[in-house]
Amino acid sequence: MTGAAPLPFPDTPDPRPAPMTIYLASARIIDPERGTVTTGNVILNAGMITAIGAAPAPKGAKVIDCNGACLAPGIVDIGVKIGEPGERHRESFRSAGLAAAAGGVTTIVARPDTHPAIDTPEVLEFVTRRAAEASPVRIRHMAALTKGRAGAEMTEIGFLLDAGAIAFTDATHVSTDTRALSRALIYARSLGALVIGHPQEPGLSAGASATSGKFASLRGLPAVHPMAERIGFDRDMGLIEMTGARYHADQITTARSLPALERAKANGMDVTAVLAFEASLVASGPGPLLDHLNTTLFAGRMSDSLRRAIVIAVAAVPATSTTRDRDRARVALFLALAAPEYLVQR
Repeated sequence: MTGAAPLPFPDTPDPRPAPMTIYLASARIIDPERGTVTTGNVILNAGMITAIGAAPAPKGAKVIDCNGACLAPGIVDIGVKIGEPGERHRESFRSAGLAAAAGGVTTIVARPDTHPAIDTPEVLEFVTRRAAEASPVRIRHMAALTKGRAGAEMTEIGFLLDAGAIAFTDATHVSTDTRALSRALIYARSLGALVIGHPQEPGLSAGASATSGKFASLRGLPAVHPMAERIGFDRDMGLIEMTGARYHADQITTARSLPALERAKANGMDVTAVLAFEASLVASGPGPLLDHLNTTLFAGRMSDSLRRAIVIAVAAVPATSTTRDRDRARVALFLALAAPEYLVQR
């Protein structure tokens, strides 16, 4: 066995099972790096991909007929809320891992807003060990940026990095102490740590559960103006420009935040953001859907012709459309995010 550790007694038969060869036939192979979707076969040998395409099944291989099912790299889900420790009745490492595996997610990055918060190396080591024991998929953890996620005193970022933290965030709690936040960002910058922020102005957004608009008004939901996100994001971008830290916005839900993101990227700042697809699911009609789609296209890297085709496809849904048509528009938006080439072809 090439590369295997030698047995202590050379004359003893190797009890370890021989590596299995698996042949996945007739799969719809998705390659996100190349942006291609093709039908073909995949050969796995000892857990490694050795061939993709029209190759025949090797002798003795275990053949699995995919029958046109999608075959893609495992999904990494970043920012997952898991209830351990403190709220295991809501979600455990095992239940989260099983749900992830069923949906093609092979790595979960869990948030630190637990009880207690993941703000010390000891708590981080505990949840890392628990996750490895209970989950069928890999679970990595973010750590809190400030102690108790209170926004006042930074955590031991260096020790938490050594313990395995891959990013630092106070999740949905937004610090009002700009001085403390700037110090944490400076320290994170010195260690190359990634900071994940939640763009929001906490005073304006206190108690709100939706962005102001027709949807919130008709349902009597406490709402916040879109500028609350813009104000919070502008503050964060100013701090990132001052400190030079690596920053990721956990969600951008309004087009008003995009100018700040565009300026940051143009100035060479190490800033990324997630465009919140779920915001489109509560849109009141094709107009807001199209606004959200324009946000997605503006921040994406699609070709101009592809952007125009997707905009036309969603904009074609009339304002007086039926519920079924609006649902189709939402599906179109999802495809624009997940597989834009497929949307245009359809």
